[in-house]
Amino acid sequence: MKVLQFDFGQLTIDDHIIIGEVTQDRNVEMDVVSVVIETANKYFHGEPWAYISNRTNSYSLNPNVHQNASSFSFVHSTASFNDPQTWKQ
Repeated sequence: MKVLQFDFGQLTIDDHIIIGEVTQDRNVEMDVVSVVIETANKYFHGEPWAYISNRTNSYSLNPNVHQNASSFSFVHSTASFNDPQTWKQ
């Protein structure tokens, strides 16, 4: 497992899986998606891969990002995970 730090948060790379944790209050735009895709290309060499969003922080996602990202055929699956114990009151 490899952990990479970026200005928007961190990506954990494992067996054809990327787990993303975005920085608190960040607005996720296509530039973040581009970094995720570049990282996947570097580590997975065109093989199918999955993205898991570990939502440990509160952040916003431009709805157009999700719509555009869903058209990428090389992304095998995506998921979002919220741990209720990390929710802020």
